[in-house]
Amino acid sequence: MKQLIITTLFFFSSGIFAIGQESVDKFPRTISELPGVFQIGEYESFYKNLYAEYPGFLLSETGNNMNAAFEKWLNMIYAMEEHSNTLDFDLNGLKVWLNVFFNEDGSIDFLQFHKKPYSKNIDEKELKAFFNSFIKEYKMPITAEGKFNHSGSAGFPTFGKTRLEAKKPNGQ
Repeated sequence: MKQLIITTLFFFSSGIFAIGQESVDKFPRTISELPGVFQIGEYESFYKNLYAEYPGFLLSETGNNMNAAFEKWLNMIYAMEEHSNTLDFDLNGLKVWLNVFFNEDGSIDFLQFHKKPYSKNIDEKELKAFFNSFIKEYKMPITAEGKFNHSGSAGFPTFGKTRLEAKKPNGQ
């Protein structure tokens, strides 16, 4: 009986150690090991390094032109909506806060998100898969001096195309 108890405890404790070790092994050790998409609040220990690696701001990269920076942001959100339509992934009703980390060529390395209160409830895994798909395809039309980041809000539907067309003279 004593041997059975010792054997049971051994296997139980081995299982707990294996489970604990597995989760430690999956946790990123460097920025390059971070997933491309994650929720704001995850991997907080990397935030300081992320902002050091992507020190510029979209506003700075547009010559401190608030209208140009807003238009680039809005065009990215609209492109996100177009991408969702292509995939038949319904974003309507989603409200999110986004932190996006860009390379000099406008490609995206990391996208953090947080669903706002009163947002449509979209499955987290599906939303992450959508954002991963988007960041692999999207490239902001910009030539920046260095890596940069931007934080902002998005709500869907955007009606972005209508707003951008309204700004163009004679609908051009």
